[in-house]
Amino acid sequence: MHAQPSLLNVPAPRGEVVYYVTDGCYIKIGRTKSLRRRGGELRTQMIYSLPGGPVEEREHHRMWAANRIGSSEWFRVSEDLLLWLFARTYGQHHMREVGVIRHLALALERERVAA
Repeated sequence: MHAQPSLLNVPAPRGEVVYYVTDGCYIKIGRTKSLRRRGGELRTQMIYSLPGGPVEEREHHRMWAANRIGSSEWFRVSEDLLLWLFARTYGQHHMREVGVIRHLALALERERVAA
């Protein structure tokens, strides 16, 4: 049986990357030169990454400003954010990441039902 492809198995682009990770409740948008090191430091699950530095990171923070928690790099999960991430991972052989997005979507739905 073949292992599921993952963003962590994709060769890292040279230079910095902007990444989306989750702690299971929220999503962090940050940047790093080493996804492997950063993932271990944060104890999070990788969802998506793309080449980019400080300018691109700020653009992504602005894109999701309505979801931002204070002035941190952490963002509340929303349907729009999950759909955006899903569109970038689904069909790209990133099944583990799609599973993480699905988990977040189910948690969001449970919150709505409970409210």
